[in-house]
Amino acid sequence: MSKLVIAMALALVILCTGLGLWLLDVLRKTEKGFAAPLGAAVLLAMLQILYYPVQILHGSFTAIAVISIAVLLFSLYCTVKRYKRVFHNLFRWQTLMVLIGFLAFLYVFYNSSLELEYSDSPMYLNYISQNIEAEHINLFNLYTGKTGAEWDGLYLYQGYYHFGSFLCWFINLQPLVHVDTIVMSTWGLGSLCSIISMMFYCNVIDSFKISNKALRNVLYVFTFFFTNLYYWRVVFSFYGNTWRTLFITMMMFYIYQWLKSDRKDSVRFVIPVLGFAGIACSSSFLFISFIVLFSLAAYLFYIKQEDTLK
Repeated sequence: MSKLVIAMALALVILCTGLGLWLLDVLRKTEKGFAAPLGAAVLLAMLQILYYPVQILHGSFTAIAVISIAVLLFSLYCTVKRYKRVFHNLFRWQTLMVLIGFLAFLYVFYNSSLELEYSDSPMYLNYISQNIEAEHINLFNLYTGKTGAEWDGLYLYQGYYHFGSFLCWFINLQPLVHVDTIVMSTWGLGSLCSIISMMFYCNVIDSFKISNKALRNVLYVFTFFFTNLYYWRVVFSFYGNTWRTLFITMMMFYIYQWLKSDRKDSVRFVIPVLGFAGIACSSSFLFISFIVLFSLAAYLFYIKQEDTLK
């Protein structure tokens, strides 16, 4: 594992914090808890929307790289402009919990194996590695790598993996040490997912304002050292499907927050951002999120809420 990989994951957490604070400013919401989970959704949503033309036309990896750099520069601008708030948002007492949980994640991951017989790892790792510096992206079978035999169309539009390709290419622009694609893919993207997940757990637990400290601490320990450390969440933390689970959970959480409000709250605009972010990670997110939103619509019709169709 390269220190550069961990450094890049932590740098992305900082940029996601800046993006999250930018979205909260746009929505005129004050930050409550870590802003990085929202920022990660904004990052992937923006990338996916801008990647679509390249994906549809099987454009070049160069176009993916240019778009990625542009979005990261915008993220950097948002972060530098709000650097004091970024600092205060990241350095709170929960950050120590996140750091301890992340060290536990690294330990468990280091002592685990990807060698699962019926794992989809080869498909997703090919998705990342074979698109790097490709003249035309996605024109290969994700399992065999055979060119001119693209996979099912449902798997051609996950920008998360193209962003992974970009990160693998970008980290090797420095001349000091070569970072293997599999290391950047598994450790880098996996570390980012683990940290963002733990930050979101903090936000959820804190949102309930639990006065019983013992209960609150039990929830922290349970989510950080069990929920976030079972095999799937560690070894396959780099999967888009793992991010899919996170974004579905975030969607349901923000729907709950909106229903708790007067239903005029601008937090509802977070939901489409999470929609694009989830689709960027997993094709099946489209169907799962539709079920969630359909259920919400049915409930709003039942209580005769205005603007339900909107």
